Amino acid sequence: NLGTEEEPNKPFNLTTVVDASTVADVLATITSEDADLTKAFADTVAKYLSNTKEPSTAGVIDELTDGYYLVQDASAPEIDEDNNASLNSGAKTRYILKVVGDDVEVNAKQAAPTVDKQVYDNDDKVTTGDNNDWGETADHAINESFQFKLTAKIPGNPQIASYDTYKIVFNDTMSNGVTFENIASIKVAGVDIKDITSAWSDDISEDPEASKDGLDWSLTVNNVKAHIPTGKTWGTDEIVVEVIYNAHLNANAIVSDIDYDGVYSGVNNNNVFLQYSNNPNWDGTGTEELGETVDDTVGVFTYKVTNTKYANSIGEGNELGGAKFELYSDAACENKVPVKVVDGSDGKYYIPDVASGTNYTITSQGDGTFNFVGFDAGTYYVKETEAPEGYNLLTEVKTITITAVHSEKSDGTGATLD
Repeated sequence: NLGTEEEPNKPFNLTTVVDASTVADVLATITSEDADLTKAFADTVAKYLSNTKEPSTAGVIDELTDGYYLVQDASAPEIDEDNNASLNSGAKTRYILKVVGDDVEVNAKQAAPTVDKQVYDNDDKVTTGDNNDWGETADHAINESFQFKLTAKIPGNPQIASYDTYKIVFNDTMSNGVTFENIASIKVAGVDIKDITSAWSDDISEDPEASKDGLDWSLTVNNVKAHIPTGKTWGTDEIVVEVIYNAHLNANAIVSDIDYDGVYSGVNNNNVFLQYSNNPNWDGTGTEELGETVDDTVGVFTYKVTNTKYANSIGEGNELGGAKFELYSDAACENKVPVKVVDGSDGKYYIPDVASGTNYTITSQGDGTFNFVGFDAGTYYVKETEAPEGYNLLTEVKTITITAVHSEKSDGTGATLD
């Protein structure tokens, strides 16, 4: 039983009133197309609509008799985060109730969420933004755990309020150089729901905690409305859904050097796009159609340092193999950096093994090289621990400093790195 705006307590049951003039009298008292009674009437009638529709041509539907008509956009227009036209697929409107007499203008109001992906960078970096923060670019060592954050923002407005249920799907793509570890948290309006709702698909369908390199995966929240905490109102307040997951660079990571060309193909790029409920008139049967945002991309850098050991003096012919070193993260040479040897096409090199490594010995090859690949920005200290037979031990500790300045390009198509 619903009342009118003028008489909110007046009994009126749409399922029992069969006289059209009585319905018309009640609807005539409504002054706003967004009124609750108008919506209730449209919802009730919509359940009994046939599949016969009258398409418009150039915005005009001709030769209609007087009466009430339900108007809906035939397809969801493309919109951007400000609800303007763009590459994002948009959202259909709720059925719009209009009384047809002379010309009637129908305004299709749009409402759709946005999505953003960021990566956490630790405080050893130098960037154009703040240290120790989330951003569009970061640098990390191979095998060093760090986090990605996916953020969907669902606007608060009457179009969003009209959905009975609201689904969102994060579709995440990681490059081959990144290994997924696990989901850290899933929050709706600041409340973690990780343990009570998650629907997995693609490569993580059976085991979302499985470590996999360079995969596509998705995370579905089937009904965001069901998890709105106290103090937030669906359709009035903006609702933020946040997913944070742990990952690390692996041995397949792209390693940056002075030849970096400023495109995402030359960095460990990762992106996300969001699918979302886009038809408030969906009755829950069949497969729900979903809108889709454009991709948002972030980039992760890692670096290499080329080292050569010489006998007596630097110069061709003096390259010296068989010297052994250890790498430290502090000037006092108390904190060793574990490393792993990799056989590459140009010989052996060393990558960090910070997660589980137990090897600390680095040995120069026959050509004197002992290159470091996949290291984070920062300062490192190299100490020779054993000289080849017939040579004196180098007593001086060598300092290596990697300084990097990186950020996303203003147009979002790539990244810059110095």
